[in-house]
Amino acid sequence: MISAFLVLYTRLDDARVLDHGLRRAIVRCVRERPGLTVAELARVNGVDPKTMTHHLRVLARAGWLQPLPQGRGRLWFLPGDTREPAPAPRVVRALHALRGGAATPAALARALGVPRGTAGGLLEGLARLGLARRGESGWSVSAKGDEALCQEAGLGDT
Repeated sequence: MISAFLVLYTRLDDARVLDHGLRRAIVRCVRERPGLTVAELARVNGVDPKTMTHHLRVLARAGWLQPLPQGRGRLWFLPGDTREPAPAPRVVRALHALRGGAATPAALARALGVPRGTAGGLLEGLARLGLARRGESGWSVSAKGDEALCQEAGLGDT
């Protein structure tokens, strides 16, 4: 009886983890955009977050990915990858709008098509991250924000 159970239950060999198409796609996504969350990976790959969590755990156990705790969630990286996570698309759009002259919460709200309060909160968040700064003439992109935009554009180190 026990031998029959052991035949039916086998742990997935680490070398065969990437035989699954979704797991190959996950590794490819993380290689291209390190620092994605479970929700972002699930959305990109068109699966439920619970399904994504299962496959991420399998990949982490096999050594293909490593999580980095971030707030209440985790960001996913290839082992040894020390790059900063790519900025979220909303952050990139906000930085581009700031660079384009949207120096007030109202101007940023118009540029992004969001309520003014949302734009104000986004500016405060960008400032906390060091990506934007408030000056006498309004908001602008900081040096760190410029670096994030260059990294997002694939221009490498600046």
